[in-house]
Amino acid sequence: MVMSVAMIGPAVNDRLVRTPGGAGALWLGVADDLWQLGRSRGTGGPWKATVVRAGEPSDPYLMTGFSDKTLRLSHDGRSVLGVRVEVDLTGTGVWVPYATFEVPAGRVFEHRFRTASARIGCGRWRWRTRARQRS
Repeated sequence: MVMSVAMIGPAVNDRLVRTPGGAGALWLGVADDLWQLGRSRGTGGPWKATVVRAGEPSDPYLMTGFSDKTLRLSHDGRSVLGVRVEVDLTGTGVWVPYATFEVPAGRVFEHRFRTASARIGCGRWRWRTRARQRS
């Protein structure tokens, strides 16, 4: 297994191979080594700083292996927008509705997935305008 690493400090792992300039590195390991790295964590998303059209789904967003799952949504529009969240429980491409959220203008909406959501393999979202949401 090979992963790229952005290096900030000195390497303290014998599985790291630095780039010639020292700014990056490759981690060379086996799958069992992943358990020693600690819990999965990360921040990001398929739509971060992206222009989105109503009704088009986002790319899938991996949620498996993360114990704490929080969805943060915002937009630069002038009114409330609806966002339909869909989940793929098995990772087989079968998407089911999870919830539709009203995202206020100029604020960040936050939803924390319940502990039972550990079964969720992937998530994706669709913007819906308020008028479309009611139809």
